Amino acid sequence: MSGNKINSITGATMRDSALEARRFQAEWLHLVFEGEVQPMEVIQEACAEDGGALRKVKLFSLLTSQPRWGEKKALQVLELMIAVLKVKVEPKEVTIGWLVDSRSGGRRVNAFVDALQPKEPIWPGFPFAPKPKG
Repeated sequence: MSGNKINSITGATMRDSALEARRFQAEWLHLVFEGEVQPMEVIQEACAEDGGALRKVKLFSLLTSQPRWGEKKALQVLELMIAVLKVKVEPKEVTIGWLVDSRSGGRRVNAFVDALQPKEPIWPGFPFAPKPKG
């Protein structure tokens, strides 16, 4: 087989693989949009042996796929996570793969999960105001 024929077959196969990966990502984001799965379930699936395509999904896209989640809320979560981690990354560019990278020892996932939790003050004015009686 000539080199050009091999290159065209390889190119077609790579395009098909890329298309399949994007379709897989879109299906999972649609499930999040429909409320059928939670973002953490997508992250878990990305860690599975056959979930590699999901590792390229940006956390911003994952968060904004959720019902009633806009850009502002997603950015707040990502910026809080980044601040806790003390890293210099662009919030909208962080991927699931970056989040679950084993070299971080789970710190990134922990910071992400913590940032997702709503923060309620223990009492109004905490920690500067005295605790109300009763």
